[in-house]
Amino acid sequence: MVVDGANMRVCSRCSRLGRPARDETPPTLPQKMSTNTVMQVYRKPVAVVPDDELVIREDYALVIRKAREAAGLTQEQLGMKVNEKSSVIGKLESGKLKPSVQLAKKLEHLMKIRLFEIEADR
Repeated sequence: MVVDGANMRVCSRCSRLGRPARDETPPTLPQKMSTNTVMQVYRKPVAVVPDDELVIREDYALVIRKAREAAGLTQEQLGMKVNEKSSVIGKLESGKLKPSVQLAKKLEHLMKIRLFEIEADR
């Protein structure tokens, strides 16, 4: 029985509220799909770098500030987007605070910037 769009098993009294369910079988995919129907997407392989080899770039403060200004955001608005206080954004932009890995990744994703660089061999 179908009641309010849901397929249910109901008693005879409640069956007055719905309609009999049709016995529908789910559509099946063709056995062999042609190459015209399937789109193949080529993605460039990405080199995986362990987190311990990544460091925050030295000019992170300038990069963050320029990206925020280019996006037309205030420090308060950027702080809300990354779930941080505006004072944290201000300290990042002044260079008084280095971002955590988690915050740097949020900023990279949101602002479409690169804050990490691969640490050169010492």
